[in-house]
Parts: sequence; structure tokens; C-alpha cells
Amino acid sequence: MTAEPTHLISVLTPDHPGIVHALVNVLDAHGAGADEISQTVVAGAFTITLVVSVPPDIEPASLATELAGAAGDGASASLLPIAAARAATGSPARAERYLLTAITGNDDEHALIAITRAVGDRRGNFVDFASQRSEQGLRLVAELELAGDGGLTDLQDALSEIAASVPGRTVRLQHERLFAATSEVAFRRLGR
Repeated sequence: MTAEPTHLISVLTPDHPGIVHALVNVLDAHGAGADEISQTVVAGAFTITLVVSVPPDIEPASLATELAGAAGDGASASLLPIAAARAATGSPARAERYLLTAITGNDDEHALIAITRAVGDRRGNFVDFASQRSEQGLRLVAELELAGDGGLTDLQDALSEIAASVPGRTVRLQHERLFAATSEVAFRRLGR
């Protein structure tokens, strides 16, 4: 049986091959389990957040320092106890999960602020968020939680207005079950 997670440890370092293995190897050597991992590379910097079960005989700050060392030159690590993270969470009770996608043209400078404001004003909580601006415009994919108290229709209306207000801007919000179902159908078609 896996121990309850105790800490969040984030590591930031210049990107290079082998980082995830190096970090997981350090955790394994100390008997610490990685219960959840979220990792990405942005502008050549590797960032990872690990939900870790730190054994009672291991000093969490020392483990974070060792993980930074294993990640390579220029790496840093941050440590947050799970209890503090859970106490600060703004996730609404009975939240439903949705996927939000947006594509804009290259002259659309304000889409990101409009979309994040619409979600925040309706007490939506982003749980995963990735956006990238290029010469072609903004590409955004996010997962968010929204309380099931009728805020969905209001958010859908606001996002529709945001999409319609600028030519070439598209914004879609789908319940995670609908997204999963349509993706499954698409993958079945590819498998034929």
C-alpha cells in the first residue's frame, strides 16, 4: 500500500535528456514515491512538479535539494507540504471538469486576458493550462473545474462572445466526458 502523499516538489532546470529518470531514481533511492507528475518544457526550461510521499525518516528539504542536484547545473527546487496546498485550494465542491481550447490570429493580442478573466469571474479553476503565442497567433489548451451550480451556461455565453468579438478567434469548451468520447471515436477511425 502506498503512503499518503506529503509534499509537492517542483524542479526547474535548463532542459536536457534524462531529467525525469534522474529525479525518479533519487526518489526511489530514498523510498519516496511519486504519486503524481506534471512536467513541461517552456522556452528551453524544463519544469516538473511531483506529488511525493516522503518517508518519515527523510528530511523533505534535503530531498528537494538532492533532486535539484540530480536535475543538473542551474536547477532549483521548491517544496510545499500537501496540507498547505490543500488548505489553499480554491476548487469548488462538486466541480465538473471541462477542456477549453482557443486559437487566435497573430493580431489578436487580448484573447488570453479575456478568456482567463471569463473563467475567473465565474469561479472556474484552471487545473492544467498550456498556451503558446507564435507568429500565427495564440494556441491554448486548458483543463478547468467549474462548480455544477449553473455557471456553465454563463461561461459558455461569455466564451461565445469572446470568440465572436474578433475575426479568426475560436474558443471551445467541452465537458471532459464529451471530449473523451469524441477522441475515442476518432482513434477508432484511425485504427481501421
